[in-house]
Amino acid sequence: MKIVSENIKSTAVFSEDQNHEYRYLLTREWDSNKKKATVIMLNPSKATHLKFDTTIMNVHNFIIDYENESYGSYSIVNLFAYRSTDPKLLVNRRQNFEMENDKFLKDAFDNSDIIIIAWGRDFSKVNAITRREINARISNVLEILRAYQNKIYIFWDGKEELINIMPRHPVFLKSYWKLIEYNI
Repeated sequence: MKIVSENIKSTAVFSEDQNHEYRYLLTREWDSNKKKATVIMLNPSKATHLKFDTTIMNVHNFIIDYENESYGSYSIVNLFAYRSTDPKLLVNRRQNFEMENDKFLKDAFDNSDIIIIAWGRDFSKVNAITRREINARISNVLEILRAYQNKIYIFWDGKEELINIMPRHPVFLKSYWKLIEYNI
């Protein structure tokens, strides 16, 4: 019999409001001597420093397996810090809390070996105003990301044509997906 044990350091940075409605950063680290990934998505959902949601579990398992376990940690950051399971509710976010988000994005980007853009590609279910705000935010963050072009990737399912490929959200991440370089 062989017993194996591993400690995973988990942190989250939340807003100071009573319900922690904004999450700026979520990290998991199990080996500080290995490479670090950052995944940038649309907005946080329910995951905390203790709780996983489906998306975080998918990312976690993918990063552990990626490049034969050469990664030892990851950070999750988002275009918007407002926590919601429904992107339609992004209209409820408050700008004074969102203003803090860019410093967490830049810090995560600076401290990562790879950056995975995973905010998704279909925002048709949100209203036109929110869709405009999402697209404006994507443009803003892409400007920030230009300085990190050499380490930007997206998820690819191996089926989709590489011409005009767009970032995919990892909620449906499968074990056969790969990371491919992404030019912004």
